[in-house]
Amino acid sequence: MIKVIIFDFGGVVLDWADNYVVKHASEIVGINGKRLRKEVDKYSPLLNTNKISEKNFWSKILRDANKDGSSLQKLEDIWNREFEKRARLNKNVVLIVKKLKKNYKVALLSNIIDAHAKYCRKKKYFKGFGKVFLSSEIKMVKPDAKIYRFVLRKLNIKAHEAIFIDDKIQNVKGARKVGIHAFQFRNISQLKKDLNKLGIKV
Repeated sequence: MIKVIIFDFGGVVLDWADNYVVKHASEIVGINGKRLRKEVDKYSPLLNTNKISEKNFWSKILRDANKDGSSLQKLEDIWNREFEKRARLNKNVVLIVKKLKKNYKVALLSNIIDAHAKYCRKKKYFKGFGKVFLSSEIKMVKPDAKIYRFVLRKLNIKAHEAIFIDDKIQNVKGARKVGIHAFQFRNISQLKKDLNKLGIKV
């Protein structure tokens, strides 16, 4: 029996992707977008768990790319500028969350930097979720198995009693490895179909 439905945040509940940051940063620094994406992915786990600052994050990327620090000041707050300018709640997903809450517990599990987490709390973007698990606070990131096991323990449920929804396939696969029902978010129609397959009507 399904007891809890766990949602990813950015790319699912929130219309946001760090592609905006990568594109803008590549223009500022003069690094190929694909190369910069690899560097961002390399250091994002440290940023998402609050182990390095945004300044240190970009400093490491500039160093690896053999770039000087002249663009560092422009890069430092790029995450916040782009996030506050572009990030908006997906109203259709929010509506589904509200419907699900009538019969199930709903939780949130997100890889998110500290500045974004604080902004979202201020805007009350997390208010529809009973439990909120943020990488910047719990110091773990998806798709590491230990973050899913941590969440299951905190929710006091077994893996087969949970559904996890994420837009990134690697995070979906990570959840499946520990026994959680998981599927990739693509759009509202697909979300409803996937939930329906597990006997959940919305």
